[in-house]
Amino acid sequence: MSRAPRLERTLFWSPRILAILFALSLVLFSLDVFSEDLGVGASIGAFLIHLTPFYVVLLLLWLSWWHERAGALAFVLLAGAHVVLTWGRSDFSAYAVIAGPAVLIAVLFFVHATWVSAHGDHPVGPQSDSQSDMPATAG
Repeated sequence: MSRAPRLERTLFWSPRILAILFALSLVLFSLDVFSEDLGVGASIGAFLIHLTPFYVVLLLLWLSWWHERAGALAFVLLAGAHVVLTWGRSDFSAYAVIAGPAVLIAVLFFVHATWVSAHGDHPVGPQSDSQSDMPATAG
C-alpha cells in the first residue's frame, strides 16, 4: 500500500472518530446532573437538556461527513460560540477542553477536503462507492 491512500484514509477517518469521541466526552459532563438532589423525573429531564451539546456535535458530524468544508466551518463556529457564550465564567482550561477539540476537528475536516480537491476523488469516503455506480446525467 502506498503512502497516499494510507494518508488519505487517515485524513478521512481522523476527524470523524475524534468528533464521535468528542460527543461522547460531552455526555460525561452531562452526568453531573445525577449528583444533584432531584427526583427521578427531574433528573432525567435535566439530563436530556444537558445532552443538547451532544446532539449538536452529532448534527455537525452528520453535516461534516457529507460536506467537509461546511462542517469545518460549523465546528469552528461551535468553538467560537462556546468561548463567547461562556467568556469570563471559567479559566482557560475550560475553554481549551471544549473549544480545542472542536477546532482540531474543523482543521482535520478542512485538510481532508483540501486533499480531496488537490488529488481528485478519494477511494475511502462514502462518495467513492455511491457516485461511481451512478449514471452520468445531462447538465
